[in-house]
Amino acid sequence: MAMWRRVWNVVTCATLIGWLGACTPSANSPLDEEKEPYFDQGRNRETRYDHLGAIESYHRALEVNPRSSAAHYRLGLLYESEDRNPAAAIYHFEQFLRLRPNSEQAGLIRQHILGCKQELAKEVSLGLVSGEMKNQLDELIAKNQRLAEENQRLAEENQRLREQVGRTQSSLASGTSPPTFPSASSASPPGTVPPRHPAATSVHTVQRGDTYFSIAKRYGVSTAALQAANPGVNPNRLNVGQRLNIPGR
Repeated sequence: MAMWRRVWNVVTCATLIGWLGACTPSANSPLDEEKEPYFDQGRNRETRYDHLGAIESYHRALEVNPRSSAAHYRLGLLYESEDRNPAAAIYHFEQFLRLRPNSEQAGLIRQHILGCKQELAKEVSLGLVSGEMKNQLDELIAKNQRLAEENQRLAEENQRLREQVGRTQSSLASGTSPPTFPSASSASPPGTVPPRHPAATSVHTVQRGDTYFSIAKRYGVSTAALQAANPGVNPNRLNVGQRLNIPGR
């Protein structure tokens, strides 16, 4: 009877130990995680430089085992170096550190996270700078356009004055009276009102991107003549659909 009691105690202890061992959760080691079929598939795809396929396989490995630190680690590296997605890389690196805080690679991974955060900061700052630079560039283009039109007007005025001076000097040299240039009051016969601007031969409807300089060049007239034909119009504030008188050449 005593022998049967001892046998029963041994069987009971063995059963209890087996039951406790089965109920106690055990974390998978990195080696166990790397034996998962989808993870192994991802590694094979990486060796073939199929980085997008590898990313897909590692995500499937996480669906099977959400606590796969190895899959998070590989995804972090791929998102950082191949897919150029620093935000996703930071997420997977941080998940690895959460699952393996005492890993020998923890320090290196923190350096990866810092580098990804710096890349994100660059993207944000470059986006802001690009917007500001675009506004400044638009302002410079408009300013240069106004200056070009002003330079054209001054060049035409300078040429007109040179011609007048040349005719005056020729008259003085020949002993004849210098030519007189009709004024606005004497240009028209008595009893008539002198025109305020040259007679227009056509009308131009302002289109998007039109400027006084481009319109004058298109019709072969000077910007000064175009402005004289359209008194009261601000050459720097043309509106789409606005009608301008085009003077005769």
